[in-house]
Amino acid sequence: MNIKIRDLRKKDQYKIDDAYLNGYARLCGVYATAIYNSLSRHADFMTQECFPSIERMADQHAINRTTVMSALNVLEKWGIILKIKAKDKKTNRQLPNTYILLDKSLWKPKPSPSQRPGAESVSASKPGRSHDESRVGHTDYKDTQLKDTHIRRDSLLKLRQSLIEKKILR
Repeated sequence: MNIKIRDLRKKDQYKIDDAYLNGYARLCGVYATAIYNSLSRHADFMTQECFPSIERMADQHAINRTTVMSALNVLEKWGIILKIKAKDKKTNRQLPNTYILLDKSLWKPKPSPSQRPGAESVSASKPGRSHDESRVGHTDYKDTQLKDTHIRRDSLLKLRQSLIEKKILR
């Protein structure tokens, strides 16, 4: 039997953070997760910037523009992406938004299971068991990703602070 595994060096593949799938996907919802995948797919490998149009993302996932914009707002609310709006200085027309996928160290912390909406009803259905006890793997990352040596956390924190001061990021 000849098996060929996927080659991650090819440019026709992209990566998303495990931390997103290990909790944030559930908090953000299916539409925001679809849009996060689109942004990840279009993001430049080094800068993590991309600028797919609302229409393109809507078409990719067979959803409407309003749903895409709502999903982008959810991702921005959690600090997962940064949306930068720009206007043409001559015509004052809106230019395509630029989206930056932020490092997971800058994401807003997930609420504890007891703070999540509906947590009481889930745990009440199975007495003595909390919401997450039936889940396998309680970590937010794979143990192979414990070291983020390629990410400069301090410089990302400085970038975030300067964006907050410029009122680009809340």
